[in-house]
Amino acid sequence: MDNITKTREFIDPTLCIMEWRICSAQGASEIIFYRDEDSGTYARMFRFPVGFGEGVPYKEGEVGFSHDEFDEIVYIVSGGLINRRLGYRYQPGTVAVFPKGTSHGPFLTPFGILTLEFRHYCKKNKTSDITKTPEFIDPNSKFQWVSCPPQGASEMIFYRDDDLGTHARLVRLPVGFGEGVPYKEGEGGFSHDEFDEIVYIVSGGLINRRLGYRYQPGTVAVFPKGTSHGPFEAPFGALTVEFRHYKKNNKKF
Repeated sequence: MDNITKTREFIDPTLCIMEWRICSAQGASEIIFYRDEDSGTYARMFRFPVGFGEGVPYKEGEVGFSHDEFDEIVYIVSGGLINRRLGYRYQPGTVAVFPKGTSHGPFLTPFGILTLEFRHYCKKNKTSDITKTPEFIDPNSKFQWVSCPPQGASEMIFYRDDDLGTHARLVRLPVGFGEGVPYKEGEGGFSHDEFDEIVYIVSGGLINRRLGYRYQPGTVAVFPKGTSHGPFEAPFGALTVEFRHYKKNNKKF
């Protein structure tokens, strides 16, 4: 099998060769660790500093962010957000989907924040909405877990682009997943021929039974389509956030 991972698959993006880049005048910074150069779609870690937005008076009609070219999917890893316009408070483990053109915020971050974000360039028309209801939700309160491959796993899809198939999901592996399964020489665990896959480990952990590497929460992997990776076991189970980007009709929208 030619296209199979041989080096470490998951890395801590904050401790590797990638560097934080300042991306706003307010002190926010980002690490972009995946980009589809054809469509523009990319994934990043994003952080606001402690005290961001504090003491800034809210002005009637003010909004923080609006993106006219892409849908934005945001998962809060640590810290938290307060919407200064609406008063809602968002904790780690909550997720938001902002269709392109949707104005959201402005925010403040008393304890700073670290988020995982997917910015997906898509064909659909932009909206002209402004958020009025809670922007970030506990996905367990709205979406259902359903069984998915491999056996014993379950998924919760909370975003999908119906035109391309690109989607974002949570995946849950049970305690003891893959333990006691003998490894066969040349065996690969997973391979996807239609999409690139970005995987972030939220909790638990994974062990690659072929390579012996151990992956902890806070690490991320990018598997280009057709790349065989794994097989894995999860002694303590695992919860991951995953973005599957279909690169059909490769062009900038």
